[in-house]
Amino acid sequence: MIVRVSVLVVAAVAIAWLAIWLHDARVFAHAQRVAAAARTPAMLERAAGLFADASAHTPDTLPESGRGYVLGAAGRYGQGIALLRDVTRREPRNAAAWELLSITAARVDPQLAARARARALRLASLPSGR
Repeated sequence: MIVRVSVLVVAAVAIAWLAIWLHDARVFAHAQRVAAAARTPAMLERAAGLFADASAHTPDTLPESGRGYVLGAAGRYGQGIALLRDVTRREPRNAAAWELLSITAARVDPQLAARARARALRLASLPSGR
């Protein structure tokens, strides 16, 4: 009896975790669509909020990187750069985050943008095992 209850508890936890993961994945996909279609700062702000929602229950930094990028695109460069710098600090081999940092910093910190771009290019040219 205890074994059956244990199996049910583990199964319930797994189902709950998968449901949360699926929800976050759907929110992330929606955030990407909103960001791609954004034509105004308000639409970019909406996408930033969706990216924040998508990152709430995942250790993945992709939603956080997306949020940093769209905040910069909305003119909130400081916040966008801060988020992207945090991602690159935690994941120094994340070429995509370095590239987004380069793009986001280009208007306000050309030196940071150049360093980030160089780092992204260096990482992109490394074999995947290094």
